[in-house]
Amino acid sequence: MPMSDEVRQCIVCRSSESSVVFVDFGVPILRCTGCKHIYSSYAGNQNYSEYYGREINDQEKFRLDPAHLRMYRDFGNRFMAGRSGKILDVGAGLGYFVRFAESYQGWEAFGYEICAPAVDYAKNQLGVKNMYAGRVEDSGFPLASFDLMTLWDVIEHIPNPDGFLQYLRSLLKPAGAFFLATPNGPAQLWKARAKKTLIGMREGGHYLEPRDHMNLYTPDTLDRVLKRAGFQSVKFVHLPPIQAVSESGNPLGLLAKNAWFRIAQVVHAATGSRANINHNLYAIATTSVS
Repeated sequence: MPMSDEVRQCIVCRSSESSVVFVDFGVPILRCTGCKHIYSSYAGNQNYSEYYGREINDQEKFRLDPAHLRMYRDFGNRFMAGRSGKILDVGAGLGYFVRFAESYQGWEAFGYEICAPAVDYAKNQLGVKNMYAGRVEDSGFPLASFDLMTLWDVIEHIPNPDGFLQYLRSLLKPAGAFFLATPNGPAQLWKARAKKTLIGMREGGHYLEPRDHMNLYTPDTLDRVLKRAGFQSVKFVHLPPIQAVSESGNPLGLLAKNAWFRIAQVVHAATGSRANINHNLYAIATTSVS
């Protein structure tokens, strides 16, 4: 198993002290003794570009398109409706969110994705206009040129996010907003342990995916990383979950998933935003104190 001293060090507090909290098909998952950040011991690639491959099957289309619409609509109502400007989706994948953002009057939408075949799909199959392939750090976008930026399920794939986040921060206007979605580390760990207890470790079971998910954040560790990159205010919101379970529309699974989402909303409100048990974290960060 490829490992390195760099990866085994906590990217939040830089501590090398950790304990193994789960083993996912031979890959230890570590938790920092100090700040409680959860991370993979696997030596991931900072600029991995083969996530999508060259073919998208029907199940992938379902998971990425109609299954996301409820979430995207809630996002649009919260952060785009009644406003205007330029929005950049980083790690835009196949371009479904960029296509969604293009539908909002007054908004000019852009997408950046490191996987070139995914960009080809977005342009040729979805008709997305402003979609670019490569590292966003090489984009050449003018500084302070975007009003809103999104990062959907991207940051967990990046072994060392500091420079990446600092660059994205530089692209936002002084009053700009930065939204990101990422798995909630403690909730995902609990779910993986429960699944292992109930059904064991089954190939294709989707536990913590340590060869893809390098870092699993808590609200506190995500807040620390974002503020270190220059963001001044970080708040957590709740969006409806993806309407898919294990890449399908299983009705019982969806019922349980949506019920948990409602419970998480109630717990978050009842604890004054201190407890976040949602399966995913949705953070909105700003470049100034709000």
